[in-house]
Amino acid sequence: MSNRSITVTHLLGWLGRFHILVVHLPIALLVAAAIAETWAAWRGTRSPSPVVRFCVLLGAVSAGAAAILGWFHADFGGYGADMPHELDLHRWLGTATGLWAVGTVLLYEWDARRHRGSRLSRIAVVAGAILVSAAGHFGGMLVHGEGFFDW
Repeated sequence: MSNRSITVTHLLGWLGRFHILVVHLPIALLVAAAIAETWAAWRGTRSPSPVVRFCVLLGAVSAGAAAILGWFHADFGGYGADMPHELDLHRWLGTATGLWAVGTVLLYEWDARRHRGSRLSRIAVVAGAILVSAAGHFGGMLVHGEGFFDW
């Protein structure tokens, strides 16, 4: 292995450590967006919320960054190798969350530009919160063990 490939591998492993820092932002933002959107639906508000729009946009950007950094963390940092099943679930749910969040941003932006919310965008926002929560759960299992959420 050349010095250059060792340096790139080391750099990607180091960047992967930032997954731990970045990952909390999309969790908070996508869940907050779902809470705000559910509140708006309960109140009968049909127009897209600027708060949800902001949370979904920043949540999607940070979810994409978290997904990429997570792959680096596992592939170049070796993290999660002792729990391969949980790692696979975590990484694919995280990747799906990032992609879902981007689709949700596009859908919510379309609604915002029409000044009319849709049921589909509300469902997408809530589904994003469910996906990020599931990905976070398996991430918690990787860090704290299988019984971390036991009663």
